[in-house]
Amino acid sequence: EASTRHYYRLRLSAGFSVVAMLINELEKDPEIVSRVREATEVFKSYGIRVPCIFDWHPLEKVMFVRDAGSATLEDVCQGHGAKFYLPLYKQIVDHLLALHWAPVPEDVQSKIPMKISFTQSKFEEEFSFFIRHSRLAEKIDSESLKNITGLFQSVARKMTLEKYVLTHR
Repeated sequence: EASTRHYYRLRLSAGFSVVAMLINELEKDPEIVSRVREATEVFKSYGIRVPCIFDWHPLEKVMFVRDAGSATLEDVCQGHGAKFYLPLYKQIVDHLLALHWAPVPEDVQSKIPMKISFTQSKFEEEFSFFIRHSRLAEKIDSESLKNITGLFQSVARKMTLEKYVLTHR
């Protein structure tokens, strides 16, 4: 879970850069670094390109990882229209779902907490993050937004009864 972390790109020589990931929640959760490393290994085992970890400095709460670049789905889709981006978006979601439902080997289950679930407030925090960053609130009236929020809260209550790992946005 990365929403409380901060990322800084450090530009080095000849176009090479690394990302400094500041892990502020380390005091609350000292195991977070090992879980980041273990989750990285799980993703790699499924052929997903993930940034490798170069270095870790626990006292400074900083991890240096490979810079994976800044390309976003929005950048890729810019100017192409719905006929282009809707199938691409569906393909991405299908891949995420396949990963989410992939069988998890026993040795991996013992390494990362496979029974983590989100609380109602965490889901609502994620939903608020999405609303703020998707500009959805600018495009619909306040009554519609209130209705959408109510529907999401109902879904979130049901989801807190389930166990989810790795993907949540």
